[in-house]
Amino acid sequence: MRNQFFGDNHDLFKYDLLFIILSDIKELKSLFYIPMLTPDIKNGHGERHGNNTDRARATAGYENEKLREFLDMRIKDEPRDFRKIKDFFDKHGNKK
Repeated sequence: MRNQFFGDNHDLFKYDLLFIILSDIKELKSLFYIPMLTPDIKNGHGERHGNNTDRARATAGYENEKLREFLDMRIKDEPRDFRKIKDFFDKHGNKK
């Protein structure tokens, strides 16, 4: 996982799936998500890649409006930081 991609449509799918698992499986007491962080890729002009953020092209997770709005705000962050997803789950995650 690269921070430069944080908030894109792949994350919308991935974190929506984790959200559904946490919400639907009542017996689940905890869930660990440990991504492998790799360095960002820069093109020849020093620009970021990973702007797959056209939500009209999202194939999953689009209906999770709170997550979508949260990730849309994170796309604007400089630098992007995937650890901020914890803020979303702390606020909207399944509270037992």
